[in-house]
Amino acid sequence: MPHPIKPLVCAASLAVVSLCSHAQTDTENPVPTVLDEVVVTAQKREQILQDVPISISVATAQDIADINAFTFADLEQLTPGVSLFGGLQSASIRLRGVGPGFFAVNSPQSVVVFVDQFAQAQIGTVFSTLVDIERLELLRGPQGTLYGINAPGGAYNIITRSPDFEGVGGYVEGSYSQYDKSSELAAQDMRGAVNVPLVDDKLALRVAGVYRDDDGFIKNVNPASPDDSNGGSDTKAVRGKLRWLINDTMQLDTTANYQDLTQYISSFAYQGELPDTGGTTGNPAIYTKFKDRVDYGDFAGRVDGDVKDISAHWSWEAPFSNVDFLAMHQQFKNSSNENRKPFPDSNEVFAIDLDYKITTYELRFSDQVGDIGYVTGLYYFDRP
Repeated sequence: MPHPIKPLVCAASLAVVSLCSHAQTDTENPVPTVLDEVVVTAQKREQILQDVPISISVATAQDIADINAFTFADLEQLTPGVSLFGGLQSASIRLRGVGPGFFAVNSPQSVVVFVDQFAQAQIGTVFSTLVDIERLELLRGPQGTLYGINAPGGAYNIITRSPDFEGVGGYVEGSYSQYDKSSELAAQDMRGAVNVPLVDDKLALRVAGVYRDDDGFIKNVNPASPDDSNGGSDTKAVRGKLRWLINDTMQLDTTANYQDLTQYISSFAYQGELPDTGGTTGNPAIYTKFKDRVDYGDFAGRVDGDVKDISAHWSWEAPFSNVDFLAMHQQFKNSSNENRKPFPDSNEVFAIDLDYKITTYELRFSDQVGDIGYVTGLYYFDRP
């Protein structure tokens, strides 16, 4: 059964606890000191963080709340050495400087990304929806033994919150912001979750979602453009998780996820070909200074993503081993329509379309026998 996750305690705290405990030995009523344990699944099985013999950083839900993080880019301060690049379609991740370049469509990643133990093919969709996260586990260095050949740089594990049986509960959080106090360049963000026990100590449901409408931070000054701004995004995502405790040793977690994502591309700043819209030369402007934030294009380029997936994780604490069976099916559609007019020596519109389905199965056996821990199993991946 999953263990409660507590805030990460650093090694320095161990020394303080030890000193405090020693100082209290002469008092009549010493107060016992309990060191919180952090449980991780970095090695495909539940372990105490201190028992994991690899370089790992952990960020808990409380850590995320403490910095008021709304995007995965905000989490770079909690996971040193990580750099996130690109957007919905061309996202990439680097760890300790190891990783692909900025443009990584269909390029092999060297840092593999997992959500609830399921590998993710397009990490741009993952990093677009930071909502209801229980913890992050960042594994540094080659992880090919447990995570496959495409993890020479490391692994990034994302664990979302699971349903519980403690009662009905939830939360809602939101933000509203404006760029330069302009209502034309504003962003609204709402996200939250609700937990509902359905059958006492047997069945529980948790639903989480996010809605974001961001106009962007770049003003579009071309009167021929139907868009007033650029550089923003629209996000609509919902995730439902159902937990069934079959008996004392067996449980089934089922997750359904839907994401409707749009990002408005602002990679270039142009001189327009129309009078009074930035010039009439037809040559591209020098990259816009941040303080200007003006786009001269005749439309705002965009990338759209539509993701649907369903997964199941059956676990059994068998007398001979811990047994896990995981299955996932995902449908992914992604298209880009990036405005590059009138950038010379290039297409006026840069477009890439992706449309595929992924099916994975994994059967895993793991346990700790004395001082020896093991993980073994079979993995199947199909992408027609």
